[in-house]
Amino acid sequence: GSRVTLDETAYEALEEALILADVGVTATTRVVERLRQRSRSERISDRATLVAALREEIVTLLTPVAQPLPDPLPGSTTVILLVGVNGVGKTTLTARLAREFQRRKFTVMLAACDTFRAAAIEQLEILGGQIGVDVISHQFGADPGAVAYDAYQASKARGADVLIVDTAGRLHTKSNLMEELKKVDRVLNRLNPAAPHQVLLTLDATTGHNGLAQAKSFKEAVGCTGI
Repeated sequence: GSRVTLDETAYEALEEALILADVGVTATTRVVERLRQRSRSERISDRATLVAALREEIVTLLTPVAQPLPDPLPGSTTVILLVGVNGVGKTTLTARLAREFQRRKFTVMLAACDTFRAAAIEQLEILGGQIGVDVISHQFGADPGAVAYDAYQASKARGADVLIVDTAGRLHTKSNLMEELKKVDRVLNRLNPAAPHQVLLTLDATTGHNGLAQAKSFKEAVGCTGI
């Protein structure tokens, strides 16, 4: 039968939505252009198909730089430091990563270095309890560097394969908090010159180009190895 495609206004609306979501002009133009090409060869006839195709195109942009989560190095504790602004989901990610390493048969410990928020310590302890992972924590308001120190020593003593360090969400523009994060990084580095072995920046899908500014700031402060 006759091929139904979305009209030009649909693509203009999509382009506007992506720009407003702060995807950036370059990426937006590239993605919308690809979708226009695809609509000529495939049948993109309704919103649901368009959204599915949009998702595919965004994944295609990201795939070339995607890397698997490496296994921990044998014979010592691999330290993973999680960083990012407030509310992006670092604490939840800490537990999800722990679960993944457990699935691969590695032993994991967690460090509750977000001493800035009492709920974060409690949240991590609850999640740790649910998956059967030890959480090293101090009381609310404690020095995060001291927590990192204790957690590393405990991980080493217990022969843990991985130590995942949750940190306080901090605005990348607040230099005093960034200094505190650098201190956690330095403490770990003094205990083991190779640590932290990975610094993972957690971004929220809604942060758009602001995410780029966050990545630059955190990379400058503690040198991120992944996102």
